[in-house]
Amino acid sequence: MLVIAMFLSAVLVVVANQAMHHSRYPIRIIFVSSLALAFGPAFFLMSIYPAVALLGILLTLAAIACRCTRRTPRFFTWLSGLACMVVCGIVGWSVLEREAKYTRLRERFPYESMEDRLPHSGLSNRAQPQRLAGNPWRSLEDKIADVRSIRMVQLQQLHEHAVNLFINSPGFGVTRMMYPSEPMMTVDLRPDDPLPQPGSRGLLIRSPGEWQPDLSVVPPGDLSQLHEESFLDFVHPRGFGYFRDRRHVAGFQAHQMSRAPGPAERWTVQTIDLISLLLHDEPVAYITDHLPRMDELRSAPTRPLDELENKGMEALRSGEDLVMEKTATAVRMVGVLRSVRQCLSCHGGERGDLLGAFSYTLARDP
Repeated sequence: MLVIAMFLSAVLVVVANQAMHHSRYPIRIIFVSSLALAFGPAFFLMSIYPAVALLGILLTLAAIACRCTRRTPRFFTWLSGLACMVVCGIVGWSVLEREAKYTRLRERFPYESMEDRLPHSGLSNRAQPQRLAGNPWRSLEDKIADVRSIRMVQLQQLHEHAVNLFINSPGFGVTRMMYPSEPMMTVDLRPDDPLPQPGSRGLLIRSPGEWQPDLSVVPPGDLSQLHEESFLDFVHPRGFGYFRDRRHVAGFQAHQMSRAPGPAERWTVQTIDLISLLLHDEPVAYITDHLPRMDELRSAPTRPLDELENKGMEALRSGEDLVMEKTATAVRMVGVLRSVRQCLSCHGGERGDLLGAFSYTLARDP
């Protein structure tokens, strides 16, 4: 856009000066040439050039002034040079202002390294390939792919195409292009306020250590749907940002839950604990009064897995996705957090690696 705008502006100045020197109707020629050069490319380049249009307006006014004051064409040449400087100043100011906005966005969404935050997942077990080939993991991958937003594209433009953004600035020309903007960068970000656990740990009739696990696989239904929605909510694909490599990730928002899961099959979620497999020597569960969010769990206290959670993790390592133990008044579930295709860029490892799990406690809905 910059090169084309400069070329068209130079052509317009030459045409205007030739018209003033050799034509009986220079004002008409300058005006028509300005329209043709500024807006004519829209028919085949899908772009218009406001800088050329502004220069055309100034040259037309200069031509009118010269005719009214009976100045010589040489005086118009000086005025055309002055008009070029005025246009350069106005356009340059608009371009620099936009570049300042891009600089602020780069400072707000800088490149960050995930090397320390996300250890590779190769130490964990992966599910059987035939399980990952079907539902629900294939459908989860499809759902994550469906919500990838324009935000990722704009973050890539912001960091990887800075020169193109300058050259194609609207000050030089307007074309069909979505420029990075703060509203688009922030529209998918979640509030930073942590959400409390929906219930109390004291509502259980028996404490976790008193459970006698007799686990069963959770069949398709409301409870399995609850876990799938919790997985998607925690992962939050719209917050992925732009990934170049593990050391250069821009705009990533840490995984977190934005809401408490709704009731399912007359059971209401009381607590959700995140089971960590990759950051400690032995699997542990984070203890927090808030729903799981990764930026908080780094400093959260932990506890060893209880008997039910240990047996649940054995089932998940064997390829199950969600297991539970139910009494008349309470349900405990352990649901897998497994690496799908979209997780591999940051987490490494292979599709199907076990990244962690959710430990749910649910009470009978009165």
